Amino acid sequence: AYEPNVSFWSDHAAKQRWVAVPEGTVAFSEDDPWTFPTGTVWIKHFELDLERGNPQTSVRIETRFLVKTPTSIYGLSYRWNEDQTEAYLVANEGEDILYNIQSEGEQIEQTWRIPSRQACLQCHTAVAGYALSFNARQINRTLTINENEQNILSYFSEIGILDTAIVDPQSIASFAQLDDPTKPLLEKVRSYLAVNCVSCHQPGGTAPSNWDA
Repeated sequence: AYEPNVSFWSDHAAKQRWVAVPEGTVAFSEDDPWTFPTGTVWIKHFELDLERGNPQTSVRIETRFLVKTPTSIYGLSYRWNEDQTEAYLVANEGEDILYNIQSEGEQIEQTWRIPSRQACLQCHTAVAGYALSFNARQINRTLTINENEQNILSYFSEIGILDTAIVDPQSIASFAQLDDPTKPLLEKVRSYLAVNCVSCHQPGGTAPSNWDA
């Protein structure tokens, strides 16, 4: 399991993430996207509160898989059934789900889009590093691992996922968490734009405009 410093905007959904790395190491970089061995798999699970802000009303929506191939990646999505007991592979074209949401005393309709497999490739590109939230600035943070607070970069280094020994994670830059009162607003804004926009809005990216985030 891992958790990034800044989560992508996902229309009020809560997310959990995991990664599985086969034999071979991840090529670490402080500033550039990492290079991953074939067979690396990232998993992201989405849940939505039917009453906004009340996790007791949460329902499972979908679980996504991103798989690294020798030359690229591909994505798959599984939609959870109404009984919340099983998830089923969504067709190539994706799927829309309509939810009735209670928000501030009003009922609103929210359409959740499970992306098509082609849509996955629009942002998860080579120039963006394929795995968008799996890089030094995103996972340079502490997390409870095996019931202990540990730095994720250091932990991944210790168990052999990274090809670089991380001795001093504090010396490596990280994105500013949006709820961190010690970080200046400018740093939070730049971190938010980097996470939510740079994957497409950069030289060689898939955005139709030339704005470089």
